[in-house]
Amino acid sequence: MFYDQSPYDIKLEWGQRGARAAAERGDIVVMVDVLSFSSTVVTAVQHKATIYPYPSPVNEQAKAYAKGLGAEIIRGRAEALRAGGHSLSPLSFSSADYERDFVLCSTNGAACIWLAAQVPALLVGCLLNASAVAETETG
Repeated sequence: MFYDQSPYDIKLEWGQRGARAAAERGDIVVMVDVLSFSSTVVTAVQHKATIYPYPSPVNEQAKAYAKGLGAEIIRGRAEALRAGGHSLSPLSFSSADYERDFVLCSTNGAACIWLAAQVPALLVGCLLNASAVAETETG
């Protein structure tokens, strides 16, 4: 069922459809992916790494995007356990990642960020940085 949010200044959207709608309106977007994307991004950035979100799957286009940036592709959890490296887990990032670049592919978080990339302000929020997001002045 569709609920009309047009009378409100603050709107709650969901998934890729919501990201697209927010981008079309030119909204300020706070993207929260409660499964792991947001926590992983926030943790990596806390360690001064740069994350480039890219829609799933990890395919030749994603690999070419990462190569063009000189970035490492973040692996799925199972693959990272087998082969090592970073995964879509906040625990896979540490101070050793200072100034490193990563491409993070995910079905929800990265895809929504990709769709909303042109908004005036785009924040990634989670429980780890909720206060910082709430205190952010966007102009």
